[in-house]
Amino acid sequence: MTEHAQLVHRFYEAWSANDVDGVLAVLHPDIDFRPILGVLYEQDGFHGHDDMAKHVRELHAKWDDFQAKVELTRDLGDKLIAFVLLTGIRAGIANDARIAVEVGFRDGLISSFVGRDLYETAEELDIPV
Repeated sequence: MTEHAQLVHRFYEAWSANDVDGVLAVLHPDIDFRPILGVLYEQDGFHGHDDMAKHVRELHAKWDDFQAKVELTRDLGDKLIAFVLLTGIRAGIANDARIAVEVGFRDGLISSFVGRDLYETAEELDIPV
């Protein structure tokens, strides 16, 4: 597994565990986080460590359980594409979404997340979904 893929796995493991310190440990202080499922949030993006800490806390406050599992990564040099399965449970009902995320890196940390359409991204990379 590449260093970039390891960072992405560490991010999603910490994000799923509601581990704010673990999330921030892999993020550049100037992180730009733009989720494709932005309609689920009160803002369409998050910038910097303070916004990300708030985002993680709010996400876990809205769900009884929330998990993200990295299914596949494709390293593209200075960027990485991750295919991720999100599962949120509220009132005993599981809601799943599969997403693609383009991840950027700077100074050995994650500097950006941009949500992408799963199917368009898979087609671009010739990956079956």
